[in-house]
Order: sequence, then structure tokens, then C-alpha cells
Amino acid sequence: MLQANTHNSMTAAKTSKIFLIALLGLVFAPSAFAAYEISDGSVKELWHLSDTVDASGNGHTLINTGGTFTTGKLGNGVSLNGSSQYLNTTITNIGSGDFTITYWVKHNSFFNYIGHLSTTRGTTGFNAGTQAVAQCVWYTNSTEKIRCGTTTYTSGQWHFVVWKKESGTLKVFVDNVEKGSASDAITYSSTNFDLGSSLANDNSHSEFLNGILDEVVIANRAFSTGEISALYNAGAGQEICTTASCAATTTT
Repeated sequence: MLQANTHNSMTAAKTSKIFLIALLGLVFAPSAFAAYEISDGSVKELWHLSDTVDASGNGHTLINTGGTFTTGKLGNGVSLNGSSQYLNTTITNIGSGDFTITYWVKHNSFFNYIGHLSTTRGTTGFNAGTQAVAQCVWYTNSTEKIRCGTTTYTSGQWHFVVWKKESGTLKVFVDNVEKGSASDAITYSSTNFDLGSSLANDNSHSEFLNGILDEVVIANRAFSTGEISALYNAGAGQEICTTASCAATTTT
């Protein structure tokens, strides 16, 4: 009887040790993806899209209309059905100065124009998305400012997209490669903002994305090519974090 009790005690102790080791592994295991610190106050909106929270700390919480949080590029992203689903909020006035908008997108299909990100259509708004033959496009007041000259996106594949305005010139980068540029003197004062659709002049929604969005960032300065390359991270990606205490691999 004593031998059986001793054996049971040893088994229980061994099981407890294995559980503790597993628990410590979960607590101290490295992140599945890296974080890149931008703590200079330039990031005005930051949605990791594991939920609707604005991780910049500026309070631009998203209103989710039908989207499903699912596996994204970095952690979770939001999946949209291409017919009725989108997210909406208000953003900081971008104005006439420099800015950077970045995000990851994966399309399930392409048709006509598709809105990735947009503000209310008009002379002070913008739409960043794709055209029917999978070319990246930026237009204002229904006029194309940039259309990439060749097919840019591949269905079922993640792409890292950067729209950057610097010293009056708007540029687009896809997967760390510059795809187009144009002069841009527009003052972007429209602040009603959609993810996954195009906003019309009356703020109705259309041109819905059938796919997944992840890691949407809006900053009030132009990111350097080094920063863009670091966020692309050879295709693996990096989250942006905005505090000096975050677990960053690089600091700016």
C-alpha cells in the first residue's frame, strides 16, 4: 500500500512539473512576429485588427459591420465578404502635409474597384484600393491619381501596401517595391473613414473588399524607406508599437 501511495505521489509530482514547464513556456515563449517601435507621436491611428481597438491610444475605435476576426498576417485580422461588410470610424485630419498609410491585405477575388481604405468621396477625400485587373489605385473625387501600371496583387496572397506623401509627392509601395507616384497638392480634410469599402459623397458604402485586412496604420509623417523595409521585414512583417516599453526589435 505504501509503495502504491509513493508511486502515485511521484506521478502527481511529475505531472505538476510538466504542467509548470508548459505554463512557463507559454508565458515566456517568443512572439510569433516581431514588433517595430515608432514612439515619436506620429502614429495617429493603429488597428491591429484582432479587435476594434485603436492601439495608438487616440481613441478611434472601429465600428464593425459584419466583419469576422480571424487569422491574419500578424496575429488576427478582419475578414470581409465583399458584399456588405466593412468597418468605420473617424480619423485625425490628414491635411495637406506629409503622411503614411500602411496595411496588409489578402484578396479572395477582384472585381471593378475595391476599396481597401477610404474617406468620404469628394475633393478632400481619398480611396486606396484596387482596380478590376488587380492594379493598385488611389483616387480622389472619382479621379485616379495613381494607378499601378501592371498587376500588383495576387489572389490568396498577403501584400504589404504603403501610401506615402512627402513634399507634395504621393508614392505607393507594394511588398517593399515602389509601384507609382504623382504630385499631390490636396488637403485631405475628410475624417469619416472606412476599412474594406469605398465611401460615397453621401457616406454610403460600396466597392467592398472580399478578403482580409490586417495592421492598418496612419501616421502624420512620411516613413523612410528604411522604416518601410523594416515593417515589410522580407515578407514576414512586423507590428508597429507606439510606446518605448514595447518589445521592439528596432527603434525610431
